[in-house]
Amino acid sequence: MTAPAGTILIVDDDEQLRQQMALFFRSTCRVETAGSREEVQQTLSEDSLDPDVTLLDMHLPPCLDSIDEGLAIYREVAALRPDTVIIAMSGDADRSTGYQAVEAGMYDFFSKPIDTR
Repeated sequence: MTAPAGTILIVDDDEQLRQQMALFFRSTCRVETAGSREEVQQTLSEDSLDPDVTLLDMHLPPCLDSIDEGLAIYREVAALRPDTVIIAMSGDADRSTGYQAVEAGMYDFFSKPIDTR
């Protein structure tokens, strides 16, 4: 058995989607998950996790109607782990979410749900 190729952190408040994505990536990567800013902070500090990639939902509690929480988490992860590639994701149909995420400095953006088949 070969060692995982890298580490991915999946941040999404939808536990079912988080677990589905984790299951998909576990065959090739070490996967950690978080559902909130507090869980991200805990995961990065306690585990000394240095993810190669972070997939970050933009609409997270307590600000589900805006991307403020997603942007706040982005800034924290980028400050703590400047080498991680942060990719934004969102289930809303508003393309401006993607534009704002990339404009803020994220590597890329994709729309959910993703097809893991």
